Amino acid sequence: NNENNFLLTGRSQEKLNILKKELLEINKDAQILVCPCNLEKESDRELFFEFAKNNNVKISKLINVAGCDIQKPFIKYNQDKIVF
Repeated sequence: NNENNFLLTGRSQEKLNILKKELLEINKDAQILVCPCNLEKESDRELFFEFAKNNNVKISKLINVAGCDIQKPFIKYNQDKIVF
């Protein structure tokens, strides 16, 4: 089931590992890949896409929080704050 497949990326390997653990606690059947990188850098973007290709990842949905004002859990934001 593709709804249980995730590719997480961000700058911090440690934070990605914590998020992966939390997601697996919610759904133990989830398939989660982690690729730490800084998407601000062209070289890291290239590594990210190479990682996705090498792992046969086909991205169907994207949740982007890079550069967002994240100061509380995502679930506590209203729709106006999320979609701008």
